[in-house]
Amino acid sequence: MKIKPALALRILIMASTVATLSAQHVRTEHWQNRNQQFEREIETIASGRTIFLGNSITEGFELDRYFPITRPVNRGISGDHTDGLLERLETSVLRLQPAGLFLMIGINDIGAGDPDSIILANYRQLLDRIQDTLPDSMVFIQSILPTTTAWPNCPGEKIVRLNTEIRELAIKYGFKWIDLYPLFVDASGYLRHDLTSDGLHLNGEGYRVWSEVLYQEGLR
Repeated sequence: MKIKPALALRILIMASTVATLSAQHVRTEHWQNRNQQFEREIETIASGRTIFLGNSITEGFELDRYFPITRPVNRGISGDHTDGLLERLETSVLRLQPAGLFLMIGINDIGAGDPDSIILANYRQLLDRIQDTLPDSMVFIQSILPTTTAWPNCPGEKIVRLNTEIRELAIKYGFKWIDLYPLFVDASGYLRHDLTSDGLHLNGEGYRVWSEVLYQEGLR
């Protein structure tokens, strides 16, 4: 059967759109170096540790300072996205067989203009693999934090919308949902200026607020 030129063009456009939406984000030199470091460290880290997985907000968390007893393993990489976590999940988390996992990811996907459908599809893949490989681990899914007007590519309504969907996923998978968003947002719907260094990343007070929530979850 011959395909009419107009239909062929529509199919080509649709295929191109899907490929664009599914394309991976660029892995920076920092991402590559840090991921290689994680791979080298696998054999030196005992199983049963607690892992924090995420982007720059996680990477900047001085975990040893706030949790000197647990001393969680920091597996945050600045600029990372949900597809980046999928690529490195095996070496950053799964092979370490952690007792606990704290996940926060998504703000860079939002900033890149990724549609909700792609972000949530990646989340589902992440949670599927975590559930299948780490059935005995305690998994905590943390909400995406707000930003300020300095980051117009991260609209507050999209953050709120995605947090609602991610919360539903956490419940579906039987993981613990930690809603940090209300503690970090001001009356106008933006990240509180006293908790940030640049409208996106946290300052010392911001990390203190975050750590207080985690103390309530028993992390020490």
